[in-house]
Amino acid sequence: MTVTQSRIDRPLGIGNLIIYSSDKTTPVFRMQAIPKPEETCTVLRALVERNRREKHVFEVD
Repeated sequence: MTVTQSRIDRPLGIGNLIIYSSDKTTPVFRMQAIPKPEETCTVLRALVERNRREKHVFEVD
């Protein structure tokens, strides 16, 4: 997951999230103009990790 912000986005408190997935139909998902993008990214990461633990799913490289 990546957060991007332009110079214009920073003062407005918005940014873009780019989410990389193992889903074959949508391997890259972009969310644009998200308020508080760093905070949203942190929350999403925590939820993904929690879901992985609950379902006993582990990433294999």
